[in-house]
Amino acid sequence: MHTEGQLAPESATEARRSYAELAGAARTVTRETAKAMGFDREEYAERVTDDVRSTARDALFASLLEVRVGDREAFEAWRADFDGDVRVMGSNDVPNVAWHVVPFGADGPPTRAAGDESVTAVAVAATFQDEPTAAMATLRRTVFGRVYRDVIHADPVETGAHTAGPPEDDEDDGTEGGTDAAAEAEESTQ
Repeated sequence: MHTEGQLAPESATEARRSYAELAGAARTVTRETAKAMGFDREEYAERVTDDVRSTARDALFASLLEVRVGDREAFEAWRADFDGDVRVMGSNDVPNVAWHVVPFGADGPPTRAAGDESVTAVAVAATFQDEPTAAMATLRRTVFGRVYRDVIHADPVETGAHTAGPPEDDEDDGTEGGTDAAAEAEESTQ
């Protein structure tokens, strides 16, 4: 068994905080992608909306979720010791499993925290035959859509989920599209 990924929020508040911290990265990804597609400032302002930036941040967050990967035997051994609800997607007839644990549960109010006695931790698992990368990607998207999206967007003010406007005009350094130094400096102070 091994673990991949970086985000394993222990509470809804921690999930929202991690999401908020991805604002700069999402802004940079959307800006650089738009540059690569040849968008000028006007087209950028028209097409790269708050929803586009929010979607980029959603995808970044999901792609960073911690996932455990192992064979069926390792998963069943882990499952026997897990004090929570386990939801498995896929077939019982395949040899491998990828799973993600949500300590603060997957149902009910999104403000519940780990350690709350009324909270039942949940693990969401996906079985797979030979493609761990595809299984992890599917699992991450599923967990984000079924659990984290509601938790994160329950408090868009705290996460800044829908507050990122178009980037400030870059200073012109003689290159097409200007320099990103000003935007990077802005991002590093947030």
